[in-house]
Amino acid sequence: MTRKQKKTKEWKRRQKKIKERQRSREAIIASQEKLLQRVKNKSANDGNKFRVEKRSSQQKMSEVIIDFAKPLLDAAQTDEGIQTAIGMAIAMWNVAILPDKEQKNFIRESFDNTKDSSSNQELPEEYDQVVSYFIARKKVFFSDIKRMILDYECVETPQGFHLNVVSTELDES
Repeated sequence: MTRKQKKTKEWKRRQKKIKERQRSREAIIASQEKLLQRVKNKSANDGNKFRVEKRSSQQKMSEVIIDFAKPLLDAAQTDEGIQTAIGMAIAMWNVAILPDKEQKNFIRESFDNTKDSSSNQELPEEYDQVVSYFIARKKVFFSDIKRMILDYECVETPQGFHLNVVSTELDES
């Protein structure tokens, strides 16, 4: 292979990578826009005002959630497993932000909504242990972050998945 052919192949490889990164950026931006529109629509339907603020001084909630979900993500072996792990982590994050009294009720209601309505199942001990573990994890490692996740979306890219998150500060009152 001549030097010119090698340069041409290298140039084509670089162009392919550039196009791939550009498509990934475009997919992430489209996902962010769709996510914001979904939250705005829901907010308008609820009669709430919605304002977008991007503050660079705060840690990105997508990164926080990925750190929080690490034990679940480590066990995930498929793209679907990653999506499920992120969804579970966000649900547990939001539960952990609730006052202690409300946490138990929310967990019970969530379980009741997922089980077969004809069965009279009790909350499995494993379910309670997993939720308790993540509530404790939130309190130990992320206690200073008082933001609730309003909505999220995972975007698959050639480099892996990208998480977009919309969150809100909670009042300290």
